[in-house]
Amino acid sequence: MPKYWFSIFLFFNTLCYSQIDSTLITIKNKELFEIGKEQFTWACVANFTLSDPKNYGRIKFLDTDNKGNVFVIDNNGFLYALSGIDFSEKWKIHLGYEHILDMSVSPDGSTLAICYNYIKTATKKLEIRNTKNGRIHLKMKEKPDCYEDSYFVDVVDNTTLYPFNICYSPDGSRLAVWFKNHGFDENKCIAILEEKLLIINPLTGDILVSKKHIPKDFEWDKCNFKFPFAFSTDGQSIYIGNCMAQIAQYDARNLSLIRVENYLEQIQKIEIEELGVKASRKSKIRFNEIFVQNNGTLLVSVGKKGRVYKINSDLSTISFVTEDLGNEQGHFSCSPDLQIGMLNSNNLNLWDLDTKQPILFTETAGVLASNTVRFHPLKKAIIVGAKRTIKIIAPCPVSNLYIADHYTSTGHYINAETSFSVRGKGRIYWAYDQVKIYQKYAKDDEISTKILGYSSLFNNQQNIPQSSELLIKTDNPGIYTIFGGTLNRLSNNEILENLEEWGIN
Repeated sequence: MPKYWFSIFLFFNTLCYSQIDSTLITIKNKELFEIGKEQFTWACVANFTLSDPKNYGRIKFLDTDNKGNVFVIDNNGFLYALSGIDFSEKWKIHLGYEHILDMSVSPDGSTLAICYNYIKTATKKLEIRNTKNGRIHLKMKEKPDCYEDSYFVDVVDNTTLYPFNICYSPDGSRLAVWFKNHGFDENKCIAILEEKLLIINPLTGDILVSKKHIPKDFEWDKCNFKFPFAFSTDGQSIYIGNCMAQIAQYDARNLSLIRVENYLEQIQKIEIEELGVKASRKSKIRFNEIFVQNNGTLLVSVGKKGRVYKINSDLSTISFVTEDLGNEQGHFSCSPDLQIGMLNSNNLNLWDLDTKQPILFTETAGVLASNTVRFHPLKKAIIVGAKRTIKIIAPCPVSNLYIADHYTSTGHYINAETSFSVRGKGRIYWAYDQVKIYQKYAKDDEISTKILGYSSLFNNQQNIPQSSELLIKTDNPGIYTIFGGTLNRLSNNEILENLEEWGIN
């Protein structure tokens, strides 16, 4: 084991079952967050390219199971199953359609669910596939009950309902599916009243319970957006949020309503007393996402501002966590050892949940980033889907070296499209194999480049060969801090092998 990974092993191998239970540092600008002062920092360490050289699609969905498998779908409709050990391809299939709204893999790795919605080709359906070979296990379509009484009898696909978002129960034995309506208000066919929540057995397709008219349970008749929902940790309840700062708790066995809680006044009080901002007078404060932590507490992202709040497991109180992070396309998750929290939407954010300190903050490629960034199921790393490329983001060694006014060898090696960052000042020039590819002016003691920004993650213009050595020069010679890459010339698989596992007993 390389020496620089050993200290990471010691740090992470101390088991901790943290939760996001108090305020995290709000990072509004990455320049306020001094990355790279510790011995290690997070950056791109390896890139794995999907097998088909003729397929130039961008990865649109990425998910993992608890067994170490990785599944990705690109915008050309290819579905790949990869091994988390070395990212070798287990199988690849071309889906029948490319118009995909959501994808999720069951935690136990038994099934994979895909939501389609495309009117012209009648693809408004839910599809369950076998994760062993990608073959279709079953299909499901739904239509509104008032369908026969409306002019939609002539619609080619015989339904206006489509699967909008999905959520597996913690054990993978049930799948909750929200069937949304394309929207009409004619005679008895009121769109929102035709929407329904189904809980099905993903192996048999049996509908275990179905519920319409959920709007009658709590105020969301004016909510025209995605209604977030999530199972409780024991799978006995399911929580649904709306745009009126409300959470409804249902019994997952029969979808009977247990309670409805309204957090409008509590949120407004927090905005005034804790955040020092003018409280919103609007009654609409929408919950964008619900994430249930292992201790039963709920995390929710609120409104366009992206403030994140924590709700106690008994739903009695709500408290502020951080802001400028969540949105309707956001995604919350915790590392397998529960030591790291990740909130990713338009930004990628990692926190150490023991110290509440940030580990990494960077911009990502817009709203799709919420679907294409996940914790690695086996290694202490995160997985990012880019264009035909799986990127591994993990801790990297940091070193200080003197950079002169000529190109200086750093002793750091890179892989194609890997991002490097330098702390220093002056105009800094980067080169790989004496070919200049980048320059930027850096202020005194400022990080001169992004660690993991859009231009770095999705840079397809520079054809950088693998295992090249980084060369740097500057018009202001001196000591600089460099972080990113590896000190040894390693292949992608060797880099991945040297990453420590999460160390869960």
